Amino acid sequence: MSCAKSPALALPSRCARDHTCQWPIYAEGAELFLPKNEISPQWLLRSIDDEDDNKAIAAEMKRHRRRYPVIHLWRRLKYMFSSPGMPPEVRPFRWLISYHVLPKGYQHGQKDQPPPWRMLVRCFLIDVPSQLSDSKQIKSIRSWQKYPAKGREAFYHRTELDDAPPNITCGKRVVFSPQKKNLNKSLCGDWLFVVYLWAADRPWAEHMDVRKLLLFCNIFSVQAWEWADGKTPYLFYELRQGEDGRLLDTANDKLQCDDDNLAYLCGRTPGRLSALRRIMNAQARFLLAL
Repeated sequence: MSCAKSPALALPSRCARDHTCQWPIYAEGAELFLPKNEISPQWLLRSIDDEDDNKAIAAEMKRHRRRYPVIHLWRRLKYMFSSPGMPPEVRPFRWLISYHVLPKGYQHGQKDQPPPWRMLVRCFLIDVPSQLSDSKQIKSIRSWQKYPAKGREAFYHRTELDDAPPNITCGKRVVFSPQKKNLNKSLCGDWLFVVYLWAADRPWAEHMDVRKLLLFCNIFSVQAWEWADGKTPYLFYELRQGEDGRLLDTANDKLQCDDDNLAYLCGRTPGRLSALRRIMNAQARFLLAL
């Protein structure tokens, strides 16, 4: 099945706060395919199953509890009363929206002058159709920059074994999420933003607030996935920047999945796919803005 693409609109480098700009309309009937993301560097990236830090917090708490055997009951009881409580719940995120970002004036694949930094913003949601159709929930999601998670920023130096671009020397991972007021500072809420920054200048990257970079940037790709079968993410929305600077619907440029039961597996009817893409066309570009 092949669907005609709707025409892309001219879109030079855009700022995430530029609400007057128009994005191209994604082809609502485009077919699904399994994602193979090679747009941003893979160095530092966590598996999408491990992005919720509550998973690591819960694992660490369980390890602490196992250190106290039954024969040392008094120590076990002492730890239980001094511990931060039950392990936090790992949130059931089933949707991911990814924004691939470069400095304004740079394009993906530019070889003559590599960009001094690159950024990937991952937005995890529990239910896109519900959350991006409700004004209160949209307002909550768009406030993500107000919630930098304390103790969740990590800075890394590149090593010779990394597969990052040649000019990249360092990177960091920054988490944005509401936090509970407990000892382990576990995360809460029905959304999670994780920002990866790769850079050539170490002192600059270490002290740079990633939120400021979003004020003047070039978002060169937007992708969205759903964990339709509970295990495998399926890409249902994608825009990529062409050589002329426009964001284009590139779904039909990819190899399609040959599984005849894919639509049934994903539970997607043409109407549901169209509805999802209408929601993305209407809301995706606003989620990065403060």
